[in-house]
Amino acid sequence: MISATVGMVGCFNCPDWLEDEIKPDEYNGRVVLVAEGYPCQLDVTLDQDGHEKKISLCKCGLNSGPWQSIKTGDVLVKGKGSVSLTLTRGDTTIAVFDYPCCDH
Repeated sequence: MISATVGMVGCFNCPDWLEDEIKPDEYNGRVVLVAEGYPCQLDVTLDQDGHEKKISLCKCGLNSGPWQSIKTGDVLVKGKGSVSLTLTRGDTTIAVFDYPCCDH
């Protein structure tokens, strides 16, 4: 299992973004699509009880390593008020880490 918590650095205010945009959200769903998005971005579509939820993740910055291994069928969980994510494959936790911010 990979565990990572890295300080956030960037050209935008990452702490405010995490507080205002990421913490209020929650999800618990199975990955149905992983696609390249905007440069340095990975778009992940989750199935949450029959409803699709799309999240965009920075794959080029600090703490982005665990996203490189995400696959269709994995389960991604993030609780409301948290920036911590859990990536599970089958019955095995693959990674627990903080939501990644781009560092440029």
